[in-house]
Amino acid sequence: MEHFTKQQRGRLGLLTALLMIAFTLGFILNPLLRNYSDNTGILRIGVFSDSPWGESNGYSHVILNQAIAAFEKKNPGVKVVYESGIRRQDYSEWLSEGILKGTAPDLFFVLDEDFEYLADVGALQNLETFTDGDPAFDPDVYYEAALMAGKRGQILYGLPLECSPTIMVVNTSILEKEKIEMPAMDWTWNDCYRICRQVTGRRENSSGYQFGISEYDWENCFYSNDVVLFSEDGSTCYLTDEKAGEAISFLDKLGRLAAKATNVQPSFSDGNVLFQPMSYSAYKAYISNPIHMGVGDDFSWQIHSMPAGPHGDNHSLLQTQLIAMNSQSSKKELAWELMKTMTADPEVQKEIYRYSEGISVLRDVTSADDAAAEQRRDKDTEVLRIAMEKAVNRQRFRGKEEAGQQIGLAVDSILAGSGNIRMEQIIYNRRINRYLQQ
Repeated sequence: MEHFTKQQRGRLGLLTALLMIAFTLGFILNPLLRNYSDNTGILRIGVFSDSPWGESNGYSHVILNQAIAAFEKKNPGVKVVYESGIRRQDYSEWLSEGILKGTAPDLFFVLDEDFEYLADVGALQNLETFTDGDPAFDPDVYYEAALMAGKRGQILYGLPLECSPTIMVVNTSILEKEKIEMPAMDWTWNDCYRICRQVTGRRENSSGYQFGISEYDWENCFYSNDVVLFSEDGSTCYLTDEKAGEAISFLDKLGRLAAKATNVQPSFSDGNVLFQPMSYSAYKAYISNPIHMGVGDDFSWQIHSMPAGPHGDNHSLLQTQLIAMNSQSSKKELAWELMKTMTADPEVQKEIYRYSEGISVLRDVTSADDAAAEQRRDKDTEVLRIAMEKAVNRQRFRGKEEAGQQIGLAVDSILAGSGNIRMEQIIYNRRINRYLQQ
């Protein structure tokens, strides 16, 4: 073996010392560097290009882009990216494929019909681990029903981005002609029936007939009477409940009012209907988009609260667009901060009134004067306040769409028949329970 020269031994010693220093620094800095890599770089978000409410909207990404700009300004070194052009109808398949391949984004929009599936496969991060330790997170800033939409049981899996409650649109021209006052905001089924009975019948209008109400379906009616139709897991139906019977009887009474108008179709846009439920997003699209002009051209109309059942309240069914975190994300802290920016930043949420048909999920933003100005009609603010304070979410479980269809078919059959409603409830309840247990 050759002996090292004095100069070579010096170089070898220096190299060894440098390697030891490098190893020591690496040991110390590695956790810091790993944390740095997890909290910098690229944060990916999954979105679809259409409006959440199915309306024609050319500003679908404007609010998102503004939220991203605000977030990136607070987090230098972080770039938020998303894939544009994914249609809503293709979004579920795109997201499911990403989850299966392990390529799903760090956070993503959640469609209502996908929520249970995503929770079942463990794709949704339990957000309680963030909310419990974050003093900056205040659940009370959100409307309760909007926040509850992101829960499964007692666990929060998603935060609300924007929402759309059901409201009642009213042909005020009919009220004026019939010399009837607008009902109070806390009106009931009895009030609704009394007014509908007064205005229903033959009139000298374009159709020759006038209707009290149209498109008031079993869902609006059942939820306004606090009917619980299914067990929490969706395995059992409760159609025989007394409150469900009251709802079916009320629908039957309303239907009998207009039974004589066999050759005339109720049409709110034609001006021959007094009351009609409508999602706020659809209403806003009508009043803000020239494409939809045609409703209310020949009459005046405005929005109002929903009528309350004897065991319920003036409940509005709520649709909510949620955003959730990928349980496999390596950038969860950053994803949580972006979720808060999108859902709880007042400046971001205000833009919903300018660029979307929905409304803000924040109490203060929806009730603010500047938000009211964006809503185009002064009376909207009070109606929205009541709608959101008394909003309810549809029951959610795997197969709820199919189960809901079975309820709809049962109610339609009961109303079309002449049998005893109570006995029909029992018969159809048995049928639906057999269906659920298949």
